[in-house]
Amino acid sequence: MLGLIALLALGAPPAEPLALYARARATIETHGDTLWPGFADAPFRMLLNDGEREFLVCGDTPDGFEPAGTDPVTGCSLAARDARFGPNLLATFPLFGVSTIVIGTPEETGQSPRAWQQTVLHEHMHQFQDTHPAASYAAVQALDLHGGDETGMWMLNYPFAYDDPATAEAGRALADAALAALDAEPDGFDAAFDAYAAARAAFIARLSDADHRYYEFQVWKEGVARWAELALARLADDSDETARQEARLRQELRELSLPDWQRVAFYALGSADAELLERRGAAWREAYFDYPFRLDTHFVSAGAR
Repeated sequence: MLGLIALLALGAPPAEPLALYARARATIETHGDTLWPGFADAPFRMLLNDGEREFLVCGDTPDGFEPAGTDPVTGCSLAARDARFGPNLLATFPLFGVSTIVIGTPEETGQSPRAWQQTVLHEHMHQFQDTHPAASYAAVQALDLHGGDETGMWMLNYPFAYDDPATAEAGRALADAALAALDAEPDGFDAAFDAYAAARAAFIARLSDADHRYYEFQVWKEGVARWAELALARLADDSDETARQEARLRQELRELSLPDWQRVAFYALGSADAELLERRGAAWREAYFDYPFRLDTHFVSAGAR
């Protein structure tokens, strides 16, 4: 009764995103450890913003929040406060000392319910990454890309050579090689993979050392999180979502433009990295945290055939 009174007093959180969040949690609980040992154990705390209020789901009640009962779908505790973040935010970062998904509702973020649920899975991959010792805040800072920025915004605003014509051309060639490898017949895949690896090496060769570190960081983090959406759909035997994810990857690779897309291009390129390494039979997932912020190492170990 007290929980109900608290919910009525504070305003109940919207039911649909909590139900979608519960489904995402169930997917991770069922299939997460098949993809990576420990994935299902990573913190899965969320701050849900409905445009007026923020609801902390599955966490303690920090200063500035009021207890808001228990979510009947997930069984998670709820806490509420007036909204402080923008309602269209889709991000994961340390909040009150714990990696937290900070997200607006599907309506506020302009996403369909299915796409919103996939975004939660994507962001939970970031929670898994962020809580691994090999990918700690100190390890990210050691990349020496922050330029003195302690807010983390450098991860979005780093001045990569997106507009350099030669780099853009090499990026376009890399996307074309990824498409060719994804569409290769089984008897031609190894040759197509080797061609992709060569295109990847040629792209990297055009970059400065710092740009190379930034690229590898982004594809390791964002690209693999994007690929995890696809991998989890396959493990869940969700044929519709698997088809949607595969089609999205191909469409993004066909349309990819570094000058126009800038950092967002790395999602598709990193997802292609993971997908092609997987098809090659490389043990890259087992060694994922052995080489933090690097996927190029796995292409070397996959070798030419």
